[in-house]
Amino acid sequence: MAESSEEHSNRLDQMFRKYNPFAAKPNSINSNKHFDVHPPVFWVASFLAVLFIAITIIIGGDYMYNNIFEPLKNGISNTGGWFFVL
Repeated sequence: MAESSEEHSNRLDQMFRKYNPFAAKPNSINSNKHFDVHPPVFWVASFLAVLFIAITIIIGGDYMYNNIFEPLKNGISNTGGWFFVL
């Protein structure tokens, strides 16, 4: 006998939660959200992104490019370019 779509959906949810420890638990406050957020990772990544954007805006584009981004790009290209070959 074929399983109903609800049974199939429940089985898929159980399999997903087995392999994703950060998934919202059934019947929890977060169970109807479209995605789950791992708070320590989210807040650290958000802080670093906002900090990077703020520093770039405050210091300015030309200064950042000539004194930070270009030497960083050249350093990565010269010393770490072999990594992309792997």
